Amino acid sequence: MRIFAMKYLLLCLNFVLLSLLVKSNTLEIDYEFSQPLDPSYNLYWNNPEDDVIEMAVEVDTLGWVGLGFSPNGGMIGSDIMMGWVKDGVVTITDRFAESESLPDMDKNQDFELVGGYEKDGKTVIKFRR
Repeated sequence: MRIFAMKYLLLCLNFVLLSLLVKSNTLEIDYEFSQPLDPSYNLYWNNPEDDVIEMAVEVDTLGWVGLGFSPNGGMIGSDIMMGWVKDGVVTITDRFAESESLPDMDKNQDFELVGGYEKDGKTVIKFRR
């Protein structure tokens, strides 16, 4: 019986390792949910607590990226995360759009930087709200 249990345990462990290798994108491993927003922009998220969401954006660009949360589908009234990586340093800002131009800094700074990087022509920004 012990030999059977050991073989079963090894088989399960191999399955787990194989499934991790198949998921080559670590964001797919780190985040429970994902959605491509267009061919060059992927959104990943977890909802670990009722009032917290952890997110990552992966965008085919080197430079700044943004993600807006709109009450009506338009830019005006949107809460916007803008982020970038420069010289290995990740920065995000929390902004609010009162018009269809560069949004002002939001009075309520409720985006928290988790991390990010640039690699292979992509920018990844991780944050919580």
